[in-house]
Amino acid sequence: MRLNFAPHFCHLTFNSVHFLLLILLVFPIGAWAQGYGNLQLAPSQNLVESRNQIALSQDLPTIFKEYGNSGGIPSEHSLDDDGNRTDAPTNAGGSDGIHMMISPNVDPPDRPSYLEAFGGLTIINLYWRAPDDNGGSAIKGYHVEYSADGVNNWISLSSELVTNLFVTDLRMGMGIASGSTYYYRVQAINSDDERSDFSNIASATTGGPGYVTGLTATATGRNEITVEWTTPGSSGTSDITGYRIWRSLDGQAPWRELVPNSGIGTTFIDGVVDAGTTYYYRVAAINSTGVGLPAINVASATTDASAPDMPRNLTANASGPTRIVLSWTVPNDNGGVPITGYQIESSADGTNWPDDPLEENTGNNKTTYTDQGLTEGTTRYYRVSAINRIGTGAPSNEVSATTQAISAPDAPTNLTATASGQTRIDLSWRAPANNGAAITGYQIQ
Repeated sequence: MRLNFAPHFCHLTFNSVHFLLLILLVFPIGAWAQGYGNLQLAPSQNLVESRNQIALSQDLPTIFKEYGNSGGIPSEHSLDDDGNRTDAPTNAGGSDGIHMMISPNVDPPDRPSYLEAFGGLTIINLYWRAPDDNGGSAIKGYHVEYSADGVNNWISLSSELVTNLFVTDLRMGMGIASGSTYYYRVQAINSDDERSDFSNIASATTGGPGYVTGLTATATGRNEITVEWTTPGSSGTSDITGYRIWRSLDGQAPWRELVPNSGIGTTFIDGVVDAGTTYYYRVAAINSTGVGLPAINVASATTDASAPDMPRNLTANASGPTRIVLSWTVPNDNGGVPITGYQIESSADGTNWPDDPLEENTGNNKTTYTDQGLTEGTTRYYRVSAINRIGTGAPSNEVSATTQAISAPDAPTNLTATASGQTRIDLSWRAPANNGAAITGYQIQ
């Protein structure tokens, strides 16, 4: 946590946020006479004026408060990611104004991950993934070290920080003797000079093949990608015996090894892919020394996919005076990717369909839907479209249904009266042909 006060030139830094800090500030009496009060930052994370202290609690937001001479009323300003004012500093209250900036702690970044090393004839290439958490400050570079045994005598590869996620060990431009094995580790450093732990250790031996060239990837349909490349200009210290192929979903580590050794051909067909998905590939040649330098470029391709076909067999049936129940069958073709929902459209005449559907996306793959809250005796027309992550497909057939009308029932028919003893008469009748709605009872007069 950093507190910056100006123009009194006070700068304090606190690393712990687990307890309450109480800071007493002493200002010139004249300043207090002009309306200054000290500030209290309470656990509620609100700045509150008090008379003689500033209290700092944990989990502070990034804020900036400027107190001037005009009655101690603060103005608030926004900060950038580095905790600096995004607008020019001003002192609305005069030269004795107190400027206080509070910004979050900056911690060491997470360590780089998935460090890999590949040896060419006289060079070794390193690749890694950036830290998941930069500690609250941008990563400004990486410090790379090497060792002959991976345990002792770690030496900086360069006095300068590496600003990419890869580096080539040229050993001061002189190259590395073939057959040499070295171990490497990488450390991330952020803009506040906080250093991460070192990455995993990776090793490689020189003498491997050079870069694979001409790497391409081409999707052929929904479930197949063809990867092609050209042999390296250098096979290293021995003949090429095959190629190693990796795949990634984002073009970065971790790379999943698809084939340890595909043989000496320069074409590979990846048949274990999902439709509508982008895959990234890299390839390196292999000789008796080991795996050589991966192709400089990463090749990618996206398998085919489309919006779903139309749903089938749509039906609509009234269920009482206020509901219509729809039912349908899934499309013959989902477009190659799962259906995630259905769009339900409703029209009063079956010709004019509103721009706003009855249901934009049901958000599930259920094949029934109930339109509720309708007026009795209402006719509605419907059509349904399937949705996947590619888009919304064509609408189904159109159907209609009319809710039941509510009206008084017709008169009962075939009324008869039969005496049953001295004190009872039995009545019987037939229900009305048109009941108007569900009959709930009969009135006897």
